[in-house]
Amino acid sequence: MYNPVIEIAYLIDSRFQGKTLNNDIMTTVSNFVQKHYPETCTKIYSQLLEYLNHSGPFNNTMAWESVNSVDQLTWWSGKFSNSAPELVQFAKRILTIPTSSAAAERNWSNFSYIHSIKRNRLKPSNVFKLVYIFSNSKLNNSYNTKKELFSKKIEIDNIDCFDIDKFDLENDFWEDIFYD
Repeated sequence: MYNPVIEIAYLIDSRFQGKTLNNDIMTTVSNFVQKHYPETCTKIYSQLLEYLNHSGPFNNTMAWESVNSVDQLTWWSGKFSNSAPELVQFAKRILTIPTSSAAAERNWSNFSYIHSIKRNRLKPSNVFKLVYIFSNSKLNNSYNTKKELFSKKIEIDNIDCFDIDKFDLENDFWEDIFYD
């Protein structure tokens, strides 16, 4: 259920700036930016460091005082779109990703299946292990089913072709089909 975008969004959100994140977040950000933005990764990373240190274009007390009164997209678009365009574009993309509870719902459904009224004596560590195995086995079965379905080849040799020489419009049978 983990995705590095969650941590990056927390880091990019100017209200929080990833205050409770550990130092490994910068490695995560670096890997993510290099993978998804290879042409501008150095600019984004250097602008991100300026953002975190409140230096360069981000050394603006008025901008930091308005953090809680303005929504994040407006905050990023306002002052910094000319001075740090790569980071602003990156921040907008990250912050506009819609959140979804579908993954959590799926996870809770698996938990309720494993840890039901009949199976409530399991230790929490065993429940986590069983849910992990159950979820991955469902994914694997789904993958194998799709792989099997799409791996079947259609043999054209067995398909009867329409013989144009036998086609005769003078025949009443064909007229009934085409003109009725």
